[in-house]
Amino acid sequence: MITKHNIMAHELIGLEVNVQSKCKSYNISGKIIDETKNMFNIQSNSKSLWLPKNQITLKIMLENNEIEILGQKLNYKPVERSKRILYDKKKHRI
Repeated sequence: MITKHNIMAHELIGLEVNVQSKCKSYNISGKIIDETKNMFNIQSNSKSLWLPKNQITLKIMLENNEIEILGQKLNYKPVERSKRILYDKKKHRI
């Protein structure tokens, strides 16, 4: 189960999100359909848009919760992000 405590180590593709940014054209809602080290591809209605992680804030919709994450904290390849979280937990006892 995805929670605010473990979301950084989870796969984000397929999750519904609201995107907020200072750049108004990035403020969209939709589903994450792809992710690279620096970008998210969000499917909104019939179009998809690549957004830079370091310029957005994601509000991720879970069952009964909404989690807000700064995109710059996700600025890793998905596999690297998961490994980093696991390493930090062992090293720093998070």
